Amino acid sequence: MIINKKIKFYLFASSLFSLFADSEFSNINFEISDGVIIPNFFYPIHWTDSLYSGVGYTAFTNIQIKDIPNYQNGRNSSSTENKTFQFNILTKKYNFNDFDFSIGLETNLIDIKKREFGFTKNNSLSTIFENSVDIDVIQTGAYLNLSNKSNGKFLWRVSGDIYPSNKIDFEQTTAIDNYNANYKGSASADISYSALLELMFKTDKFLSFGFEAGYNLLALEYKLQQFNNINKTFSVQLFQGETESSYWLIKTILDFKLMGEMNPSIGFGKKRTIERDLTNNKHEIINETIWRIGAEKRF
Repeated sequence: MIINKKIKFYLFASSLFSLFADSEFSNINFEISDGVIIPNFFYPIHWTDSLYSGVGYTAFTNIQIKDIPNYQNGRNSSSTENKTFQFNILTKKYNFNDFDFSIGLETNLIDIKKREFGFTKNNSLSTIFENSVDIDVIQTGAYLNLSNKSNGKFLWRVSGDIYPSNKIDFEQTTAIDNYNANYKGSASADISYSALLELMFKTDKFLSFGFEAGYNLLALEYKLQQFNNINKTFSVQLFQGETESSYWLIKTILDFKLMGEMNPSIGFGKKRTIERDLTNNKHEIINETIWRIGAEKRF
């Protein structure tokens, strides 16, 4: 269930190789949210002026601690760790007057770890539970990009990905008091997609200003063991869900070069994540403030 170490080595080696490439799609950033520092990057590998591949990485972590209602005493701690390894297999860029249009093939490997621990107590009756779910998602789909290439002060780019299906492998280990269960399997989910808007305004001084707005929808489907407290047995239930995230960010880009012809940047924004349980018609909303610092060459 854990992504092969060889893939991680390839990702690391490829990113080092392309770190010094002069490309308009490079970035290496660190995002800070709720005290957690998360790295993300994308580095292209150019084969010709109009053909390139690339590797990237992004992640997020969410931790929640809540009281459990309808009990004299009850507490639940849950965490979700999501790591995405992005492989741009091959992209072709076309030039049309003042615009660039790109179309390519991408594969994402997504590693999701969900952890939950808690207890409940009513009078003399108490229950301790622990649940662990590991999910590996493989996405393959199309990448589209449209941007202006004029040398003016205002630059923009609209890009997106669409994945017709998600191949999912999952494994669950759960324990409630002295009852234990383990379940693993495979499934597929409906279409997933993402979109990104990038704007940049160049000034005559030593800095420029940028704006980003992004949206992502990840569809999930897998099976979980559910405990029947009356019969003291586990049964398998189909779970269908979605992770929907959106964000906006304002940033300042300094006009001097670092490694790979990238410019240092710093930004501030907001992020909103909605975890939907379509099976039980439930959802959870997480709002975050994000800070970003790094280097980029997006135009």
